[in-house]
Amino acid sequence: MKQHLLAAALFLAGAGPAAAYTAYILPETFNPNDGDVAVQAAYANTFFTPAVGLPADMKLIYPDGFQGTFGRAAAGPTVTELSSDLPQWGTYRITTGELMGAVTTMIPGDGVWVPLPAGQAAPEGVETRTMQTVTLADSYMSRGAPTRGVVDQHIGTLALAPVTHPNEILVSQGFVVELRFEGAPAPNQPVVLYEAGDADIDQSTYFVTDAQGRATVTFTQPGQYVLTARRVDEAPTGAGVSARSYVTSLTFSVITAIPDYPEPPPVERQRERRRGLSR
Repeated sequence: MKQHLLAAALFLAGAGPAAAYTAYILPETFNPNDGDVAVQAAYANTFFTPAVGLPADMKLIYPDGFQGTFGRAAAGPTVTELSSDLPQWGTYRITTGELMGAVTTMIPGDGVWVPLPAGQAAPEGVETRTMQTVTLADSYMSRGAPTRGVVDQHIGTLALAPVTHPNEILVSQGFVVELRFEGAPAPNQPVVLYEAGDADIDQSTYFVTDAQGRATVTFTQPGQYVLTARRVDEAPTGAGVSARSYVTSLTFSVITAIPDYPEPPPVERQRERRRGLSR
């Protein structure tokens, strides 16, 4: 019980600072049918205005599950720009994987745990705890008709698992997503929705997961959105810190109608068949 109270207190202390920057991955298009894509990746205070660039070595997971990297990457101080060819047809996943962040020392203050100011030592005799941030950002894009392989692949301690395909989210039907923590559904947890121009400290548009860990996110208009989940919990044994603050985001596009998907050229279909036979 004491550890759970600690986690709750750390959440109250960390919710504000944790929301100061949120990571996002924004493809130039979520349907790159011409076979290549450009991607913007950054931390932001306001979506989609980049403030701090994300690491450039993020994964590009192919429709068949192959984990590759981007062919071209430029990491700047405010934004990371990535681009790659897309040789396969189907749905790709772009992910940072779990990024382990800075460790913050926490001290009691006004009934909650608060960060110890940088450069200061904790007062003598005061109990301290340590908290580490863990960031995970994802996005999906489909060349031609969407596929489920990479969508159903589990990545991360705190994961937003799409039930609705993330490249077929209709404004009229909403987006069903399952929140998972350590692989299990996370019930009664908020997920926060942002659209372009929203400040990430504004957490007023949220949806709460049901007993199965699922939430139905609704929209008033098409556009580009970021869905986030945040959770502070005890750190695993041996982690070297008391607690971890998980911040997970998923960037996607909401559309008005399912498009007519192009068919792969005959030569592409032959290559896919040969690739499957060679495995």
